Amino acid sequence: MAANLKTTTAKRPIPWRAPLAMMINPGAVLQKTVARIPWPFSLSISALAFMLFFMQTGLDLMRIGQKTIGFVVLLSVEGLLFGSLGIALLAVIAWGITRLFRGDKPIGWAISAFGLGYCSTLIFTVLGMFFSLLLHWNTSVAFGVSGVLWATGPMIASIKQMSRENTALSVIVATICSGLLLFGWALLGNA
Repeated sequence: MAANLKTTTAKRPIPWRAPLAMMINPGAVLQKTVARIPWPFSLSISALAFMLFFMQTGLDLMRIGQKTIGFVVLLSVEGLLFGSLGIALLAVIAWGITRLFRGDKPIGWAISAFGLGYCSTLIFTVLGMFFSLLLHWNTSVAFGVSGVLWATGPMIASIKQMSRENTALSVIVATICSGLLLFGWALLGNA
């Protein structure tokens, strides 16, 4: 019984290791770990990353006198929703398109992979909050945008896995998803 428990425990991934590995080697994480990481955990990473990114934007605007704390709170909630519902929707769209071309990954895998892809964004935004709150720097562009751009690589790797290594399809789907991400971000920015 003890040997059986040890074997079961050894196969179960430690949730915080996958996000860190996703930044360094997304392909390996996608092949070995994503299927065993619950999609709500993965989606919480993108939700928190976008919440902090939007919060930084609000704090930057408040610091220069354009907005109030109420706006910062509202923008943070929008970021939380964008990072959870928006990223999940992007994953579903990518999953649907790749399924049309014989993709074989389950929808939970797609959502988990997309959510985990924002690990670098989360680290960048945490660092940005540190500099924003302690040093009073405007950090949304330097840290927030950089973090979102870093997430492009893992998203492309996820789509490539979903499309069974079909490079042409991966490029098309990644372009669609990136465009939708930017379009959604622009809509929220103009609201």
